[in-house]
Amino acid sequence: MEGQDNSQKSDRLRTSNNVIFSNVRTSSFTMKLKNPRHEKFAQEYATCGNASKAYRAAYEGALGAGQNAFLLLKRTEIAERVEEITGEASDKSGIDRNTLIEWWQSVIDTPVGEIDQDHPLAQEVKVSNDGIQIKMPSKADAAKEIARLTGSYETEKLKITADDQVIDILRGITGAREE
Repeated sequence: MEGQDNSQKSDRLRTSNNVIFSNVRTSSFTMKLKNPRHEKFAQEYATCGNASKAYRAAYEGALGAGQNAFLLLKRTEIAERVEEITGEASDKSGIDRNTLIEWWQSVIDTPVGEIDQDHPLAQEVKVSNDGIQIKMPSKADAAKEIARLTGSYETEKLKITADDQVIDILRGITGAREE
């Protein structure tokens, strides 16, 4: 394949397997971070989505994981690396966040009575003397996954500002000194 441009490589992949790949990425460029701990953090975070857990994995259980993970994610090079890793995974699987949300939404929207053994949502089919038993994904799990994928579980951050009078009142209540 040497000497071919990316579109030729992509076409060759499509025809050689008789499968159409909508998002074939043929470039192997990766922007690994110079600091191995930062790279490990980015890899872990892209995989699990939990910044504190990723920090503990990269820094071997270090204290202050929540705060330090938050600070790492604010660094441009780390945020870009996480985005790159998650994009690569999406490209490899051909499944992105919107596709997952649509699939989970179909679980919620599909009436249980419409599921037969050939339905795409049929996970398990058991045939016995009593009839056919078909298992589909849980609607409750689908709602949880949609909430997770859309960021509903992320904490909302509020920025509170106060004028000097409110600050003086709060200092009076708490006994704090003026700096």
